[in-house]
Amino acid sequence: MAGGKEPIEVKFRLFDGTDIGPSKYDPSTTVSALKEFILARWPQDKEITPKTVNDLKLINAGRILENNRTLAESRVPVGEVPGGVITMHVVVRPPQPDKNSACKFPQAEQMWVYHSVIRRLPDDDETVSTEGNNCSASVQSTPDIEKKYVHRVYDAIAPHFSSTRFAKWPKVAGFLNSLRLGSVILDAGCGNGKYLGFNPDCLFIGCDISPPLIEICAGRGHEVLVADAVNLPYRDNFGDAAISIAVLHHLSTDARRRKAIEELIRVVRKGGLVLITVWAVEQEDKSLLNKWTPLCEKYNEEWVDPSSPPVRNQSTTVLESISETDEDTGAVRQRNDNLKRSNDGLDDNADVTCSNSSNIDEHHKTQQEYFVPWHLPFHRAEISGASAAALENGFAKRDDRKGTVVYNRYYHVFVEGELQRLVAGINNAVVVDQFYDKSNWCIVLEKL
Repeated sequence: MAGGKEPIEVKFRLFDGTDIGPSKYDPSTTVSALKEFILARWPQDKEITPKTVNDLKLINAGRILENNRTLAESRVPVGEVPGGVITMHVVVRPPQPDKNSACKFPQAEQMWVYHSVIRRLPDDDETVSTEGNNCSASVQSTPDIEKKYVHRVYDAIAPHFSSTRFAKWPKVAGFLNSLRLGSVILDAGCGNGKYLGFNPDCLFIGCDISPPLIEICAGRGHEVLVADAVNLPYRDNFGDAAISIAVLHHLSTDARRRKAIEELIRVVRKGGLVLITVWAVEQEDKSLLNKWTPLCEKYNEEWVDPSSPPVRNQSTTVLESISETDEDTGAVRQRNDNLKRSNDGLDDNADVTCSNSSNIDEHHKTQQEYFVPWHLPFHRAEISGASAAALENGFAKRDDRKGTVVYNRYYHVFVEGELQRLVAGINNAVVVDQFYDKSNWCIVLEKL
C-alpha cells in the first residue's frame, strides 16, 4: 500500500437500502475512483442507472465528498471504529427534466436528494390494484376533523408557531446524538425543522403536512417536502433512523395512528431505530386538562365521509381562558388574564364539544379527545390573510382581552401503554425503550 498505510474498508449504501461492498481501498484512492468502482458494480436490476461519475454523489458523515479528495481526506477524524467498515451513502442524479417543463426545483441539490429517497408512484396510465386494500385506502383518507383542526390551523399559525419552536428536547437530542456517523434520519412531521441538521454528522430529511411550515424549513436550507404521516413518500428501508415528535396525537383514529407507525418502520432499514413521542393524558400539571375543551366522542372513520357528519349537541360549557402549550414538553406558558369565557362564536367547536360541563372531571381518567387552543396575537394575524377569513366564517374567534385570534387544535392524548398496544400487532419491529418524560409518552422501536 502507498506509504505503508492500512487499507480502508468501505461499503456503499444505495437509495433502496442495498449495499455495494464492502471492499478495501488504499487511503490515497480518490472519490472519483470510488465512483468508477460503483459504476462498474452497479446492480442491473435498479430502475435508476448512473452513466458517469458526474451522476453520482457520495455522502460520508452527512457531508458530500468532492471528486478530487482522497479517501484518507474524506474520513471522519473522530468516531470511526478502528478496523470497522465505513458506510457511504450513494445519491444518484435524477433524470434531467425537459427544458420546456413547467416543473422547476428551487435547489439543484434538493433534486439529488429527493430522487434518491422518494419512492416511485404509479404513472397516470398505470392501473393499481386495490383489491383487499380498502382498509388502507380508508386509513389514508384524511378525516374532516384533521383537515379543519390540524391542517388548516397550522397553515394559519405557521410563522408564529415557528417563532416559539426553537428549544431542543434533551431526550430527542440524546437520541439523535446516539446515532452512527453518516446516518440518514427521516423527520416525519418536522414542523419548522428545529431538529433538522441537529447532528451535523448525519443527513436529515424532513416532511410535514403544512406547506407554510415546509416553506420555513426550505428557507433554512433543509431537505424537506410536503407529505402525510400516514403515507410517507420515502422508499422502503432507506433511512437509518426516523423520528416522529409530537405528531401522532393529531391523528384522529387508532387505524391512522397505527398506519403512521407502520410507515415510520417501513422507511428505515433493518436494525434502524424509530423514536415516537406523544402528549400524555397523565399531565404533570393535573389542572391542565380542565383548561382544554374535551370532546365527548372519539373520532372514528365516520369523519372520513363528510357527507354524513355525526350530530352532537351544542356546547354551553364555560371554560377558563387557556394558555398556550409547548408542543414538545407540555409545559404551560401562563397568561395574566385568567378570565372565564364561553366558546360561543366558534360554531364548529360547539358542534363537537361536551354539553354537560359538570361531567368533565369524571371523564379525566378516560377522556382523550381535546381541543387545545393556540392564541395568535393580532399583529401576527394581520400577516396571515387566513385569519381574517377564519374569523369571518367562525373557524377562529377573537379574544379582545388578550389581543389574540384563537384557533383550536385537535389532540388525541395518549394513556399509559397505548403506544405499546399500537405497536403490538406490528411484526417487524420491537420496542427497545419506553419512557415518560415531561408529560409525554415515548417509545423507541427497532426494525427487525
